[in-house]
Amino acid sequence: MQQKGLSKAEIEESRKKYGENVLTEIPPDPLWKKILEGFKDPMIMILLVALVVQVVLFFLG
Repeated sequence: MQQKGLSKAEIEESRKKYGENVLTEIPPDPLWKKILEGFKDPMIMILLVALVVQVVLFFLG
């Protein structure tokens, strides 16, 4: 059993009609954006508030 693909002319016609058979790449999120998204977590917010209170208490004596 032989399998036959498209001829070169059919390939060109298909590419003109439907475009190239490639996937578009989605650019990755930058690192700073991922870090900022991490601060949306409630536990991180609680820890940041605790850090600020600790620093203020340290400088006040």
